[in-house]
Amino acid sequence: MPLRRLHTVRRIVTASSLLTLLSASLAAYAQSEPPAETSPVAEAVAPEPVVDSTASDPVENTDESAPGKTIEEAPVENTVEEVLVTGEQPGPGLWKVTSGEHTLWILGTYSPLPKKFKWRSKDVEVLIAESQELLTAGDIDVDANIGFFKALTLLPAALAVRKNPDGKTLEEVLPSEVYAKWLEVKKKYIGNDRGIEKFRPIFAALELTREALKDSGLTNENEVWPIVQKTAKRNKVRITDPVAHIELRIDKPRDKLKQFAKAQMADVECFSNTINTLDSELDAMRQRANAWAVGDIEAIERLNQAREGENCVQMLITALIAGGDLTDDTGVNDFVRKMRTELEQAQKDMNEKWFAAVDNALANNTTSFAVMSVGELVRPDGRLAKLKEKGYAVDPP
Repeated sequence: MPLRRLHTVRRIVTASSLLTLLSASLAAYAQSEPPAETSPVAEAVAPEPVVDSTASDPVENTDESAPGKTIEEAPVENTVEEVLVTGEQPGPGLWKVTSGEHTLWILGTYSPLPKKFKWRSKDVEVLIAESQELLTAGDIDVDANIGFFKALTLLPAALAVRKNPDGKTLEEVLPSEVYAKWLEVKKKYIGNDRGIEKFRPIFAALELTREALKDSGLTNENEVWPIVQKTAKRNKVRITDPVAHIELRIDKPRDKLKQFAKAQMADVECFSNTINTLDSELDAMRQRANAWAVGDIEAIERLNQAREGENCVQMLITALIAGGDLTDDTGVNDFVRKMRTELEQAQKDMNEKWFAAVDNALANNTTSFAVMSVGELVRPDGRLAKLKEKGYAVDPP
């Protein structure tokens, strides 16, 4: 698995997060998203559209909120560099999968979204209320053999891994031209933080990305899934969550962390790529967020195709697994290879469970509803393409 976002890695229990760093906690940390964002920020909104709850298809939106609306037509707000939509917006239309008289509606989600945006969710709420089942995108549940309190004792060793070996600073480990660019972007997004100067380049890049996103006008603190889940529970709709499980056995975790803290890491290229492309990446994220908010499916497909295949952390993990970035006696190379293999199998298991759940829903439910990443929906080789191969009729919004 190329360590794309694992839909939701639900519980990477303590030590596996601490210990793998590059493959678990780093991957979660590095999704270009700030942490601990769980509640939506709402603006004043326009009246909800009238909905015919007896209709078999989603109600057509008015011209003002139609999913084909272009980004320029929406109200906008100035942020760092790009304009973002504000107020109430429809989000994308729904994909429709049918088998005879049975229908599965699929909502594509995206994160981060504009902060001052509210999703017009009434049509979706009506469909969920009429459904017999809600399908999630699936989860990978990772469990380690180290409990919470043991992991707390490992925290100091794990935090030490963030710093350069031998107490070196970024100025000492980076080429002069890269360090000069770092000072420029650091001043813009972080300010005068001396502590970060002791970080390894990869960790400094991740902290920079998090801080930049805070100023971007975007947030992962959106209301889409909470509204979907709350609506299903309120209407007693069965929720099916296809889950694959992984058990990790970690031997002598403290020793591994100490060894890892002394190891060199080939992360300068990764760091340089991050600081040189940060502003353009933020701009692209704003464009994708706007496209989702106003329901511009063409733009969603175009921007998804333009996304780069690997981010900074993914590049480093690929190099790590290829070997040679860490000394052999750390044991981390073998551990990450093993975890990658298990994650690939878990991803495969989860997908099989998801398709089995869809088959069951379309065989037994009149109406079902599903939620997954919009990127997965518009990928040429994504889940929708595979549903077509299975013989289901698939209609885009």
